[in-house]
Amino acid sequence: MPRDTDRLTALAATHNGLLTMGEILACGVSRSWVSRRVEDKLWQRVHRGVYATFPQELT
Repeated sequence: MPRDTDRLTALAATHNGLLTMGEILACGVSRSWVSRRVEDKLWQRVHRGVYATFPQELT
């Protein structure tokens, strides 16, 4: 399945920047791609299987 980052971005916008791993995988994005985003401090892991698609501190 090709990676649909436009769909991923739109989905994140409707969830205040939070996505579940299930939603991410449904957009054709791999777990390793998500891990790289977290390692590069572009995203952050909120809970197991939940990611914030922004680097700012959570409130």
